[in-house]
Amino acid sequence: MEETAPYELPETENHSFFYVDRQLEPRIEAGLHSHDAWEVYYVVRGRSYRTAGDTSQPFAAGDAALIPPGMPHR
Repeated sequence: MEETAPYELPETENHSFFYVDRQLEPRIEAGLHSHDAWEVYYVVRGRSYRTAGDTSQPFAAGDAALIPPGMPHR
């Protein structure tokens, strides 16, 4: 699956953890993509819907999500 995230992940070889601080502008959507690493995200402000695997749910400020490697999400 080709990544269509609105950001680039850092080089991950020889790293067990990295942090990406990313604020998306309103109406910019991350396209469906997956990674070969775990992803955890925390919503500081705003709200929208997220899709992970075959589930779509609303999210809002204060929510967190843990996405396993290889799971398509946006």
